[in-house]
Amino acid sequence: MDQLTSMRVFNAIVTYDSFRLAADHLDMAPSVVSKHLSSLESHLGALLIERTTRKLKLTEVGQNYLEKCQRILNEIDEAEAEISSATHQIRGLLRVQCAAGFAHRHIAPHLPKFKRKHRRLTIDLLASDRPHDRNSEVDVSIEIAEPGNVAGLEYRRLAPNRRRLVASPHYLELFSMPQEPAELNRHQLITHSAGHYSNEWHFHNKDGSKFTFRANGQMRFDNGDTMMRAALNDGGLAMLPSYIVSSRVQVGLLTSVMEDLIEEDVPIIAVYNANSYRKPKIEAFLDFLVAEFGEVPYWEKEAADGDAALRASL
Repeated sequence: MDQLTSMRVFNAIVTYDSFRLAADHLDMAPSVVSKHLSSLESHLGALLIERTTRKLKLTEVGQNYLEKCQRILNEIDEAEAEISSATHQIRGLLRVQCAAGFAHRHIAPHLPKFKRKHRRLTIDLLASDRPHDRNSEVDVSIEIAEPGNVAGLEYRRLAPNRRRLVASPHYLELFSMPQEPAELNRHQLITHSAGHYSNEWHFHNKDGSKFTFRANGQMRFDNGDTMMRAALNDGGLAMLPSYIVSSRVQVGLLTSVMEDLIEEDVPIIAVYNANSYRKPKIEAFLDFLVAEFGEVPYWEKEAADGDAALRASL
């Protein structure tokens, strides 16, 4: 039995509270995960996890052993990171979480290029529109947010992120082009789910005063891609990130509305542990993304060109 691998398997089972999810994370068959745990318990002569049909529960011995396992695994990872830093080689595992819409369009397409530069690195990309949980199992979180000042965390700005109010040309032919925010109440609106912070749309009026419109959509969705699909099919006005809709605006499938009055630019940032022993590979990854996006991101350009834009368009 490879005891170190079995310890990693045990830690993953507890972390994900599931044999199947642990198997997915470790790229193993569930049967192999189960075998590792059984072998570890046999080696120790103690039950570590109580298995029932409904849930997994650590035994008291398992809880004590888990703490020691995590300490050992962290020390091993830290030692490997120090060697990688000294030899300028990026290796091991990098775990990244990101909102699904941005991950699909502007992270995943560039990972093969990054991986070719760092062949000994394994990358886990967790793409989800659920609120981010900055847990210890994630090395860097890519978010749409203003940089914070939480002790122990570092924040890095990756790209601007203006939002655009868009609708299909046919919808605007039917309902007319709004000229100022006060006219939005007369339109069909496509928004996020009720209570979502993105339903506050920020404008300045023509006299320069600030105005926040609290959008209450007649159609409400839980992610930007579904909102865009509704807008493309004449559903109404939607406020969406430029990184989602710009390509559709460029080819005329969507029209940008009141662009000179909108004040929406919460940046795309990376958040990570300032003291992480994985910091060298985190910074290598973020340096790569900043270079690929450019000072003016390719999705903001009227005629997107270059290798990064081409990869993102596939």
